[in-house]
Amino acid sequence: MFKQIFITLICFSFLFLATACQAEKEVIMPDKPLEISLNMTAKDLYGANPEYKAFQEADAQPMGVTFQGYDFPRYKEPTAIIQYSNGEFSINGVMSVLAYEDNKQENYKLSKINLSFLFNHKVSGISDEDAYQKMMSFFKELQ
Repeated sequence: MFKQIFITLICFSFLFLATACQAEKEVIMPDKPLEISLNMTAKDLYGANPEYKAFQEADAQPMGVTFQGYDFPRYKEPTAIIQYSNGEFSINGVMSVLAYEDNKQENYKLSKINLSFLFNHKVSGISDEDAYQKMMSFFKELQ
């Protein structure tokens, strides 16, 4: 009886030890803003932001396409600096970056870059109407 209890105890110990070893380390958000430029390749994007390697995401699709980018944990969203030919602007609270890459073409420039970010009245003090106005002026600036 004692031997059976002892073996059961050892098995449970190994089970809890294996579970504890699988716990993920908490990833620290870098202080440096995420840098995105127009006409970048995926290699350029990841090379400009090595601090964000832990947040890189790639989703391969069946037709020779991969969605490249970053996915950030909630409440730890970084700032992204978008650089274009006439200047740059920054966006706070970036939740994800997703860009279309055609795997059939070498050194393919990322197109259709999607940024998800937060405009939250309770967190950032901006109303939905103010957010809409800022987005519309942002779109006019990009044109």
